Amino acid sequence: MNRPAELYRKAKRTYREGGVLLLLRRGLGLLRYLLFQHRAYYFYSIVLEPEQIPKHAVEPPIGNVSYRIVSSSKEADILEEEGFEFSSRVPDARRRLDAGAIATCVFVGHELGNIVWVATSQQARDSLPEPPFKIDWSGRECLSSDGWTNPKFRRSGLLTYGDIKRRQFQVSEGIRVSS
Repeated sequence: MNRPAELYRKAKRTYREGGVLLLLRRGLGLLRYLLFQHRAYYFYSIVLEPEQIPKHAVEPPIGNVSYRIVSSSKEADILEEEGFEFSSRVPDARRRLDAGAIATCVFVGHELGNIVWVATSQQARDSLPEPPFKIDWSGRECLSSDGWTNPKFRRSGLLTYGDIKRRQFQVSEGIRVSS
C-alpha cells in the first residue's frame, strides 16, 4: 500500500472514531513529527556463535504459539490462505518481501504476535526504515530490525522466543553477525 492511501485510510478512521478535533490534533502531531524529527538510535552487533544459541526455544506460557519465516509474497499469500493475519497486519510487507527482506513471525493462534525483519542484502536493507550504517554483506552479516509486538501479547515472552528462533535461523543460513 502506498503512503498517501495509508494516511488517508488512517485519517478517515480517526475522523469516524473521534471527530474533527481528534483528526486535527493527530494531523498537527504528524506535521510536527515530519518537520522536527529527533530520534535516538542504539546500534549493536551480535556475533552468532552456534554453540551459544540454545538448541530449543522454550515456548511462552500463553500457548498455541508458532514460529514462521516469510521470505516471499507467495509465502505471505499461503499464510493468509491458512487464516494467519500477515499481509493485513503489515501494510508494506509485499514491498519489503519483494526487495528480499525476510519476516520472522511469532503467531498466537492465527494472530500475529511478534514480527522482526531480517535483511541479508543492501536492497532488502533499503526497504526497512533504519538509518544508514555499514554492514558487511559479503562477510555474512545481516540486519535485524523494525520489530513489533502486538500490545495484546506484550510481556508474555514472545520477543525472547522469537529472538532465539531467529538466531537459530540466521546461523542455519550461515550468517555470522547480526546487527
